[in-house]
Amino acid sequence: MSIQVGFIVLAGLENLKFIKLSRCQSMVCTPDLSCTPNLEELDLYSCKNLEHVHESIAYHSKLQFLDLSKCSKLQRFPEILVRNEGLLELQLRETSIKELPASIENLISLVIVNLTNSKNLAILPSSIYKLQNLEKLVLDGCSKLNKFPKKEEDLSDPHTKTGFPKLWLLDLRCCHLSEVEFLNSLSSFPRLQSLNLSGNSFTKLPTFEELYCLDTLNVSNCQQLQEIPKIPGKLREILATSCESLSNIPSNICGVEIVELYSCQALVRSEFSINDWLKPEKFHCQTSFRVVLPGREMPKWLLPSKEGYISFVASKDLYKKILGVAFCIVF
Repeated sequence: MSIQVGFIVLAGLENLKFIKLSRCQSMVCTPDLSCTPNLEELDLYSCKNLEHVHESIAYHSKLQFLDLSKCSKLQRFPEILVRNEGLLELQLRETSIKELPASIENLISLVIVNLTNSKNLAILPSSIYKLQNLEKLVLDGCSKLNKFPKKEEDLSDPHTKTGFPKLWLLDLRCCHLSEVEFLNSLSSFPRLQSLNLSGNSFTKLPTFEELYCLDTLNVSNCQQLQEIPKIPGKLREILATSCESLSNIPSNICGVEIVELYSCQALVRSEFSINDWLKPEKFHCQTSFRVVLPGREMPKWLLPSKEGYISFVASKDLYKKILGVAFCIVF
């Protein structure tokens, strides 16, 4: 679709709720939308020549969804100078935005922010911690973002709430993070369930023990990571494949349902022993368990099969007699 748009004055659209102008390749700037006070959704997906978003967007109290994804020439997100309680979802995937303005804090109702593959993004303001309703923050592939901001107290108003009380998903994979000190403030992430830090450059992690809701941790391809500290008891899945420098894992990792540690060569060279780690009694509370480990060692308590197959008779009361069935494959 091709629409020649330089500057358009819209009028008589007081009841308009939805605008979809995706893939309008000739759109350079969005029009003044102050004449559409009831607008709820604005879709500008893949307007590849869009360079400017009109500041009127900040004053739309009923706008709930804004998609500027794949607007590859968009380098700047407009200032939000007034408190806005309408916007719930902000999609900025594959844009050229270099930083989010500090005034992003005024979008107080935001639930989802997605900047996937916005490869010029280098700065996130610390004011992002004031987004108290944020549930999903996706920064996957923001390769110039080498630092996630730390929470800062608002000295001008000590009563201002900061942190992410509702955030359950934080995706920072392939962001070139050299450190993750922001995670030292564990109280900022009380409901975090999924944390993806894969493909980054940090060497150490803080203790996650107090992230009580954490369900999934992904640190795969963090080739400088040397140690995974003690993890929370509710963690169900930990992925740490191709962490070439990883030589220490937490003692309580045996309680995790899914563990992937293959291609961790430093772990093989360390004093890590599969027999010390994988013991039958450690599976008592597990209904299922999957572990992928480096090396060629098998637990000694497993019976090797030389015939190439395994068979056994399953009686009706089998579940009363055995703890479970374990399989080990070396590949």
